[in-house]
Amino acid sequence: QVMQNEDYLAAILDRTPIGRIAEPDEVSGMVAFLCMEGPAGYITGQVISTDGGMTAYGFAYNP
Repeated sequence: QVMQNEDYLAAILDRTPIGRIAEPDEVSGMVAFLCMEGPAGYITGQVISTDGGMTAYGFAYNP
C-alpha cells in the first residue's frame, strides 16, 4: 500500500537517510540472524529497526 500512495511514499523516502525502500533480502538477513541459536541466542525483547535510518527522525507523518 505504501508504494501505491505517491505522497506517502515520497514522505517515507524523504525521511529515510538511505533514500529507498528496503529489498526483501535486506530485512530477511536480520530475521535469519535473530533465528540463530549461537550469535542471537541471548537476545530477547529487543526492537531492531531495519528501516534505513527512518526512525532516527521519529514516527510522525503529516500529509
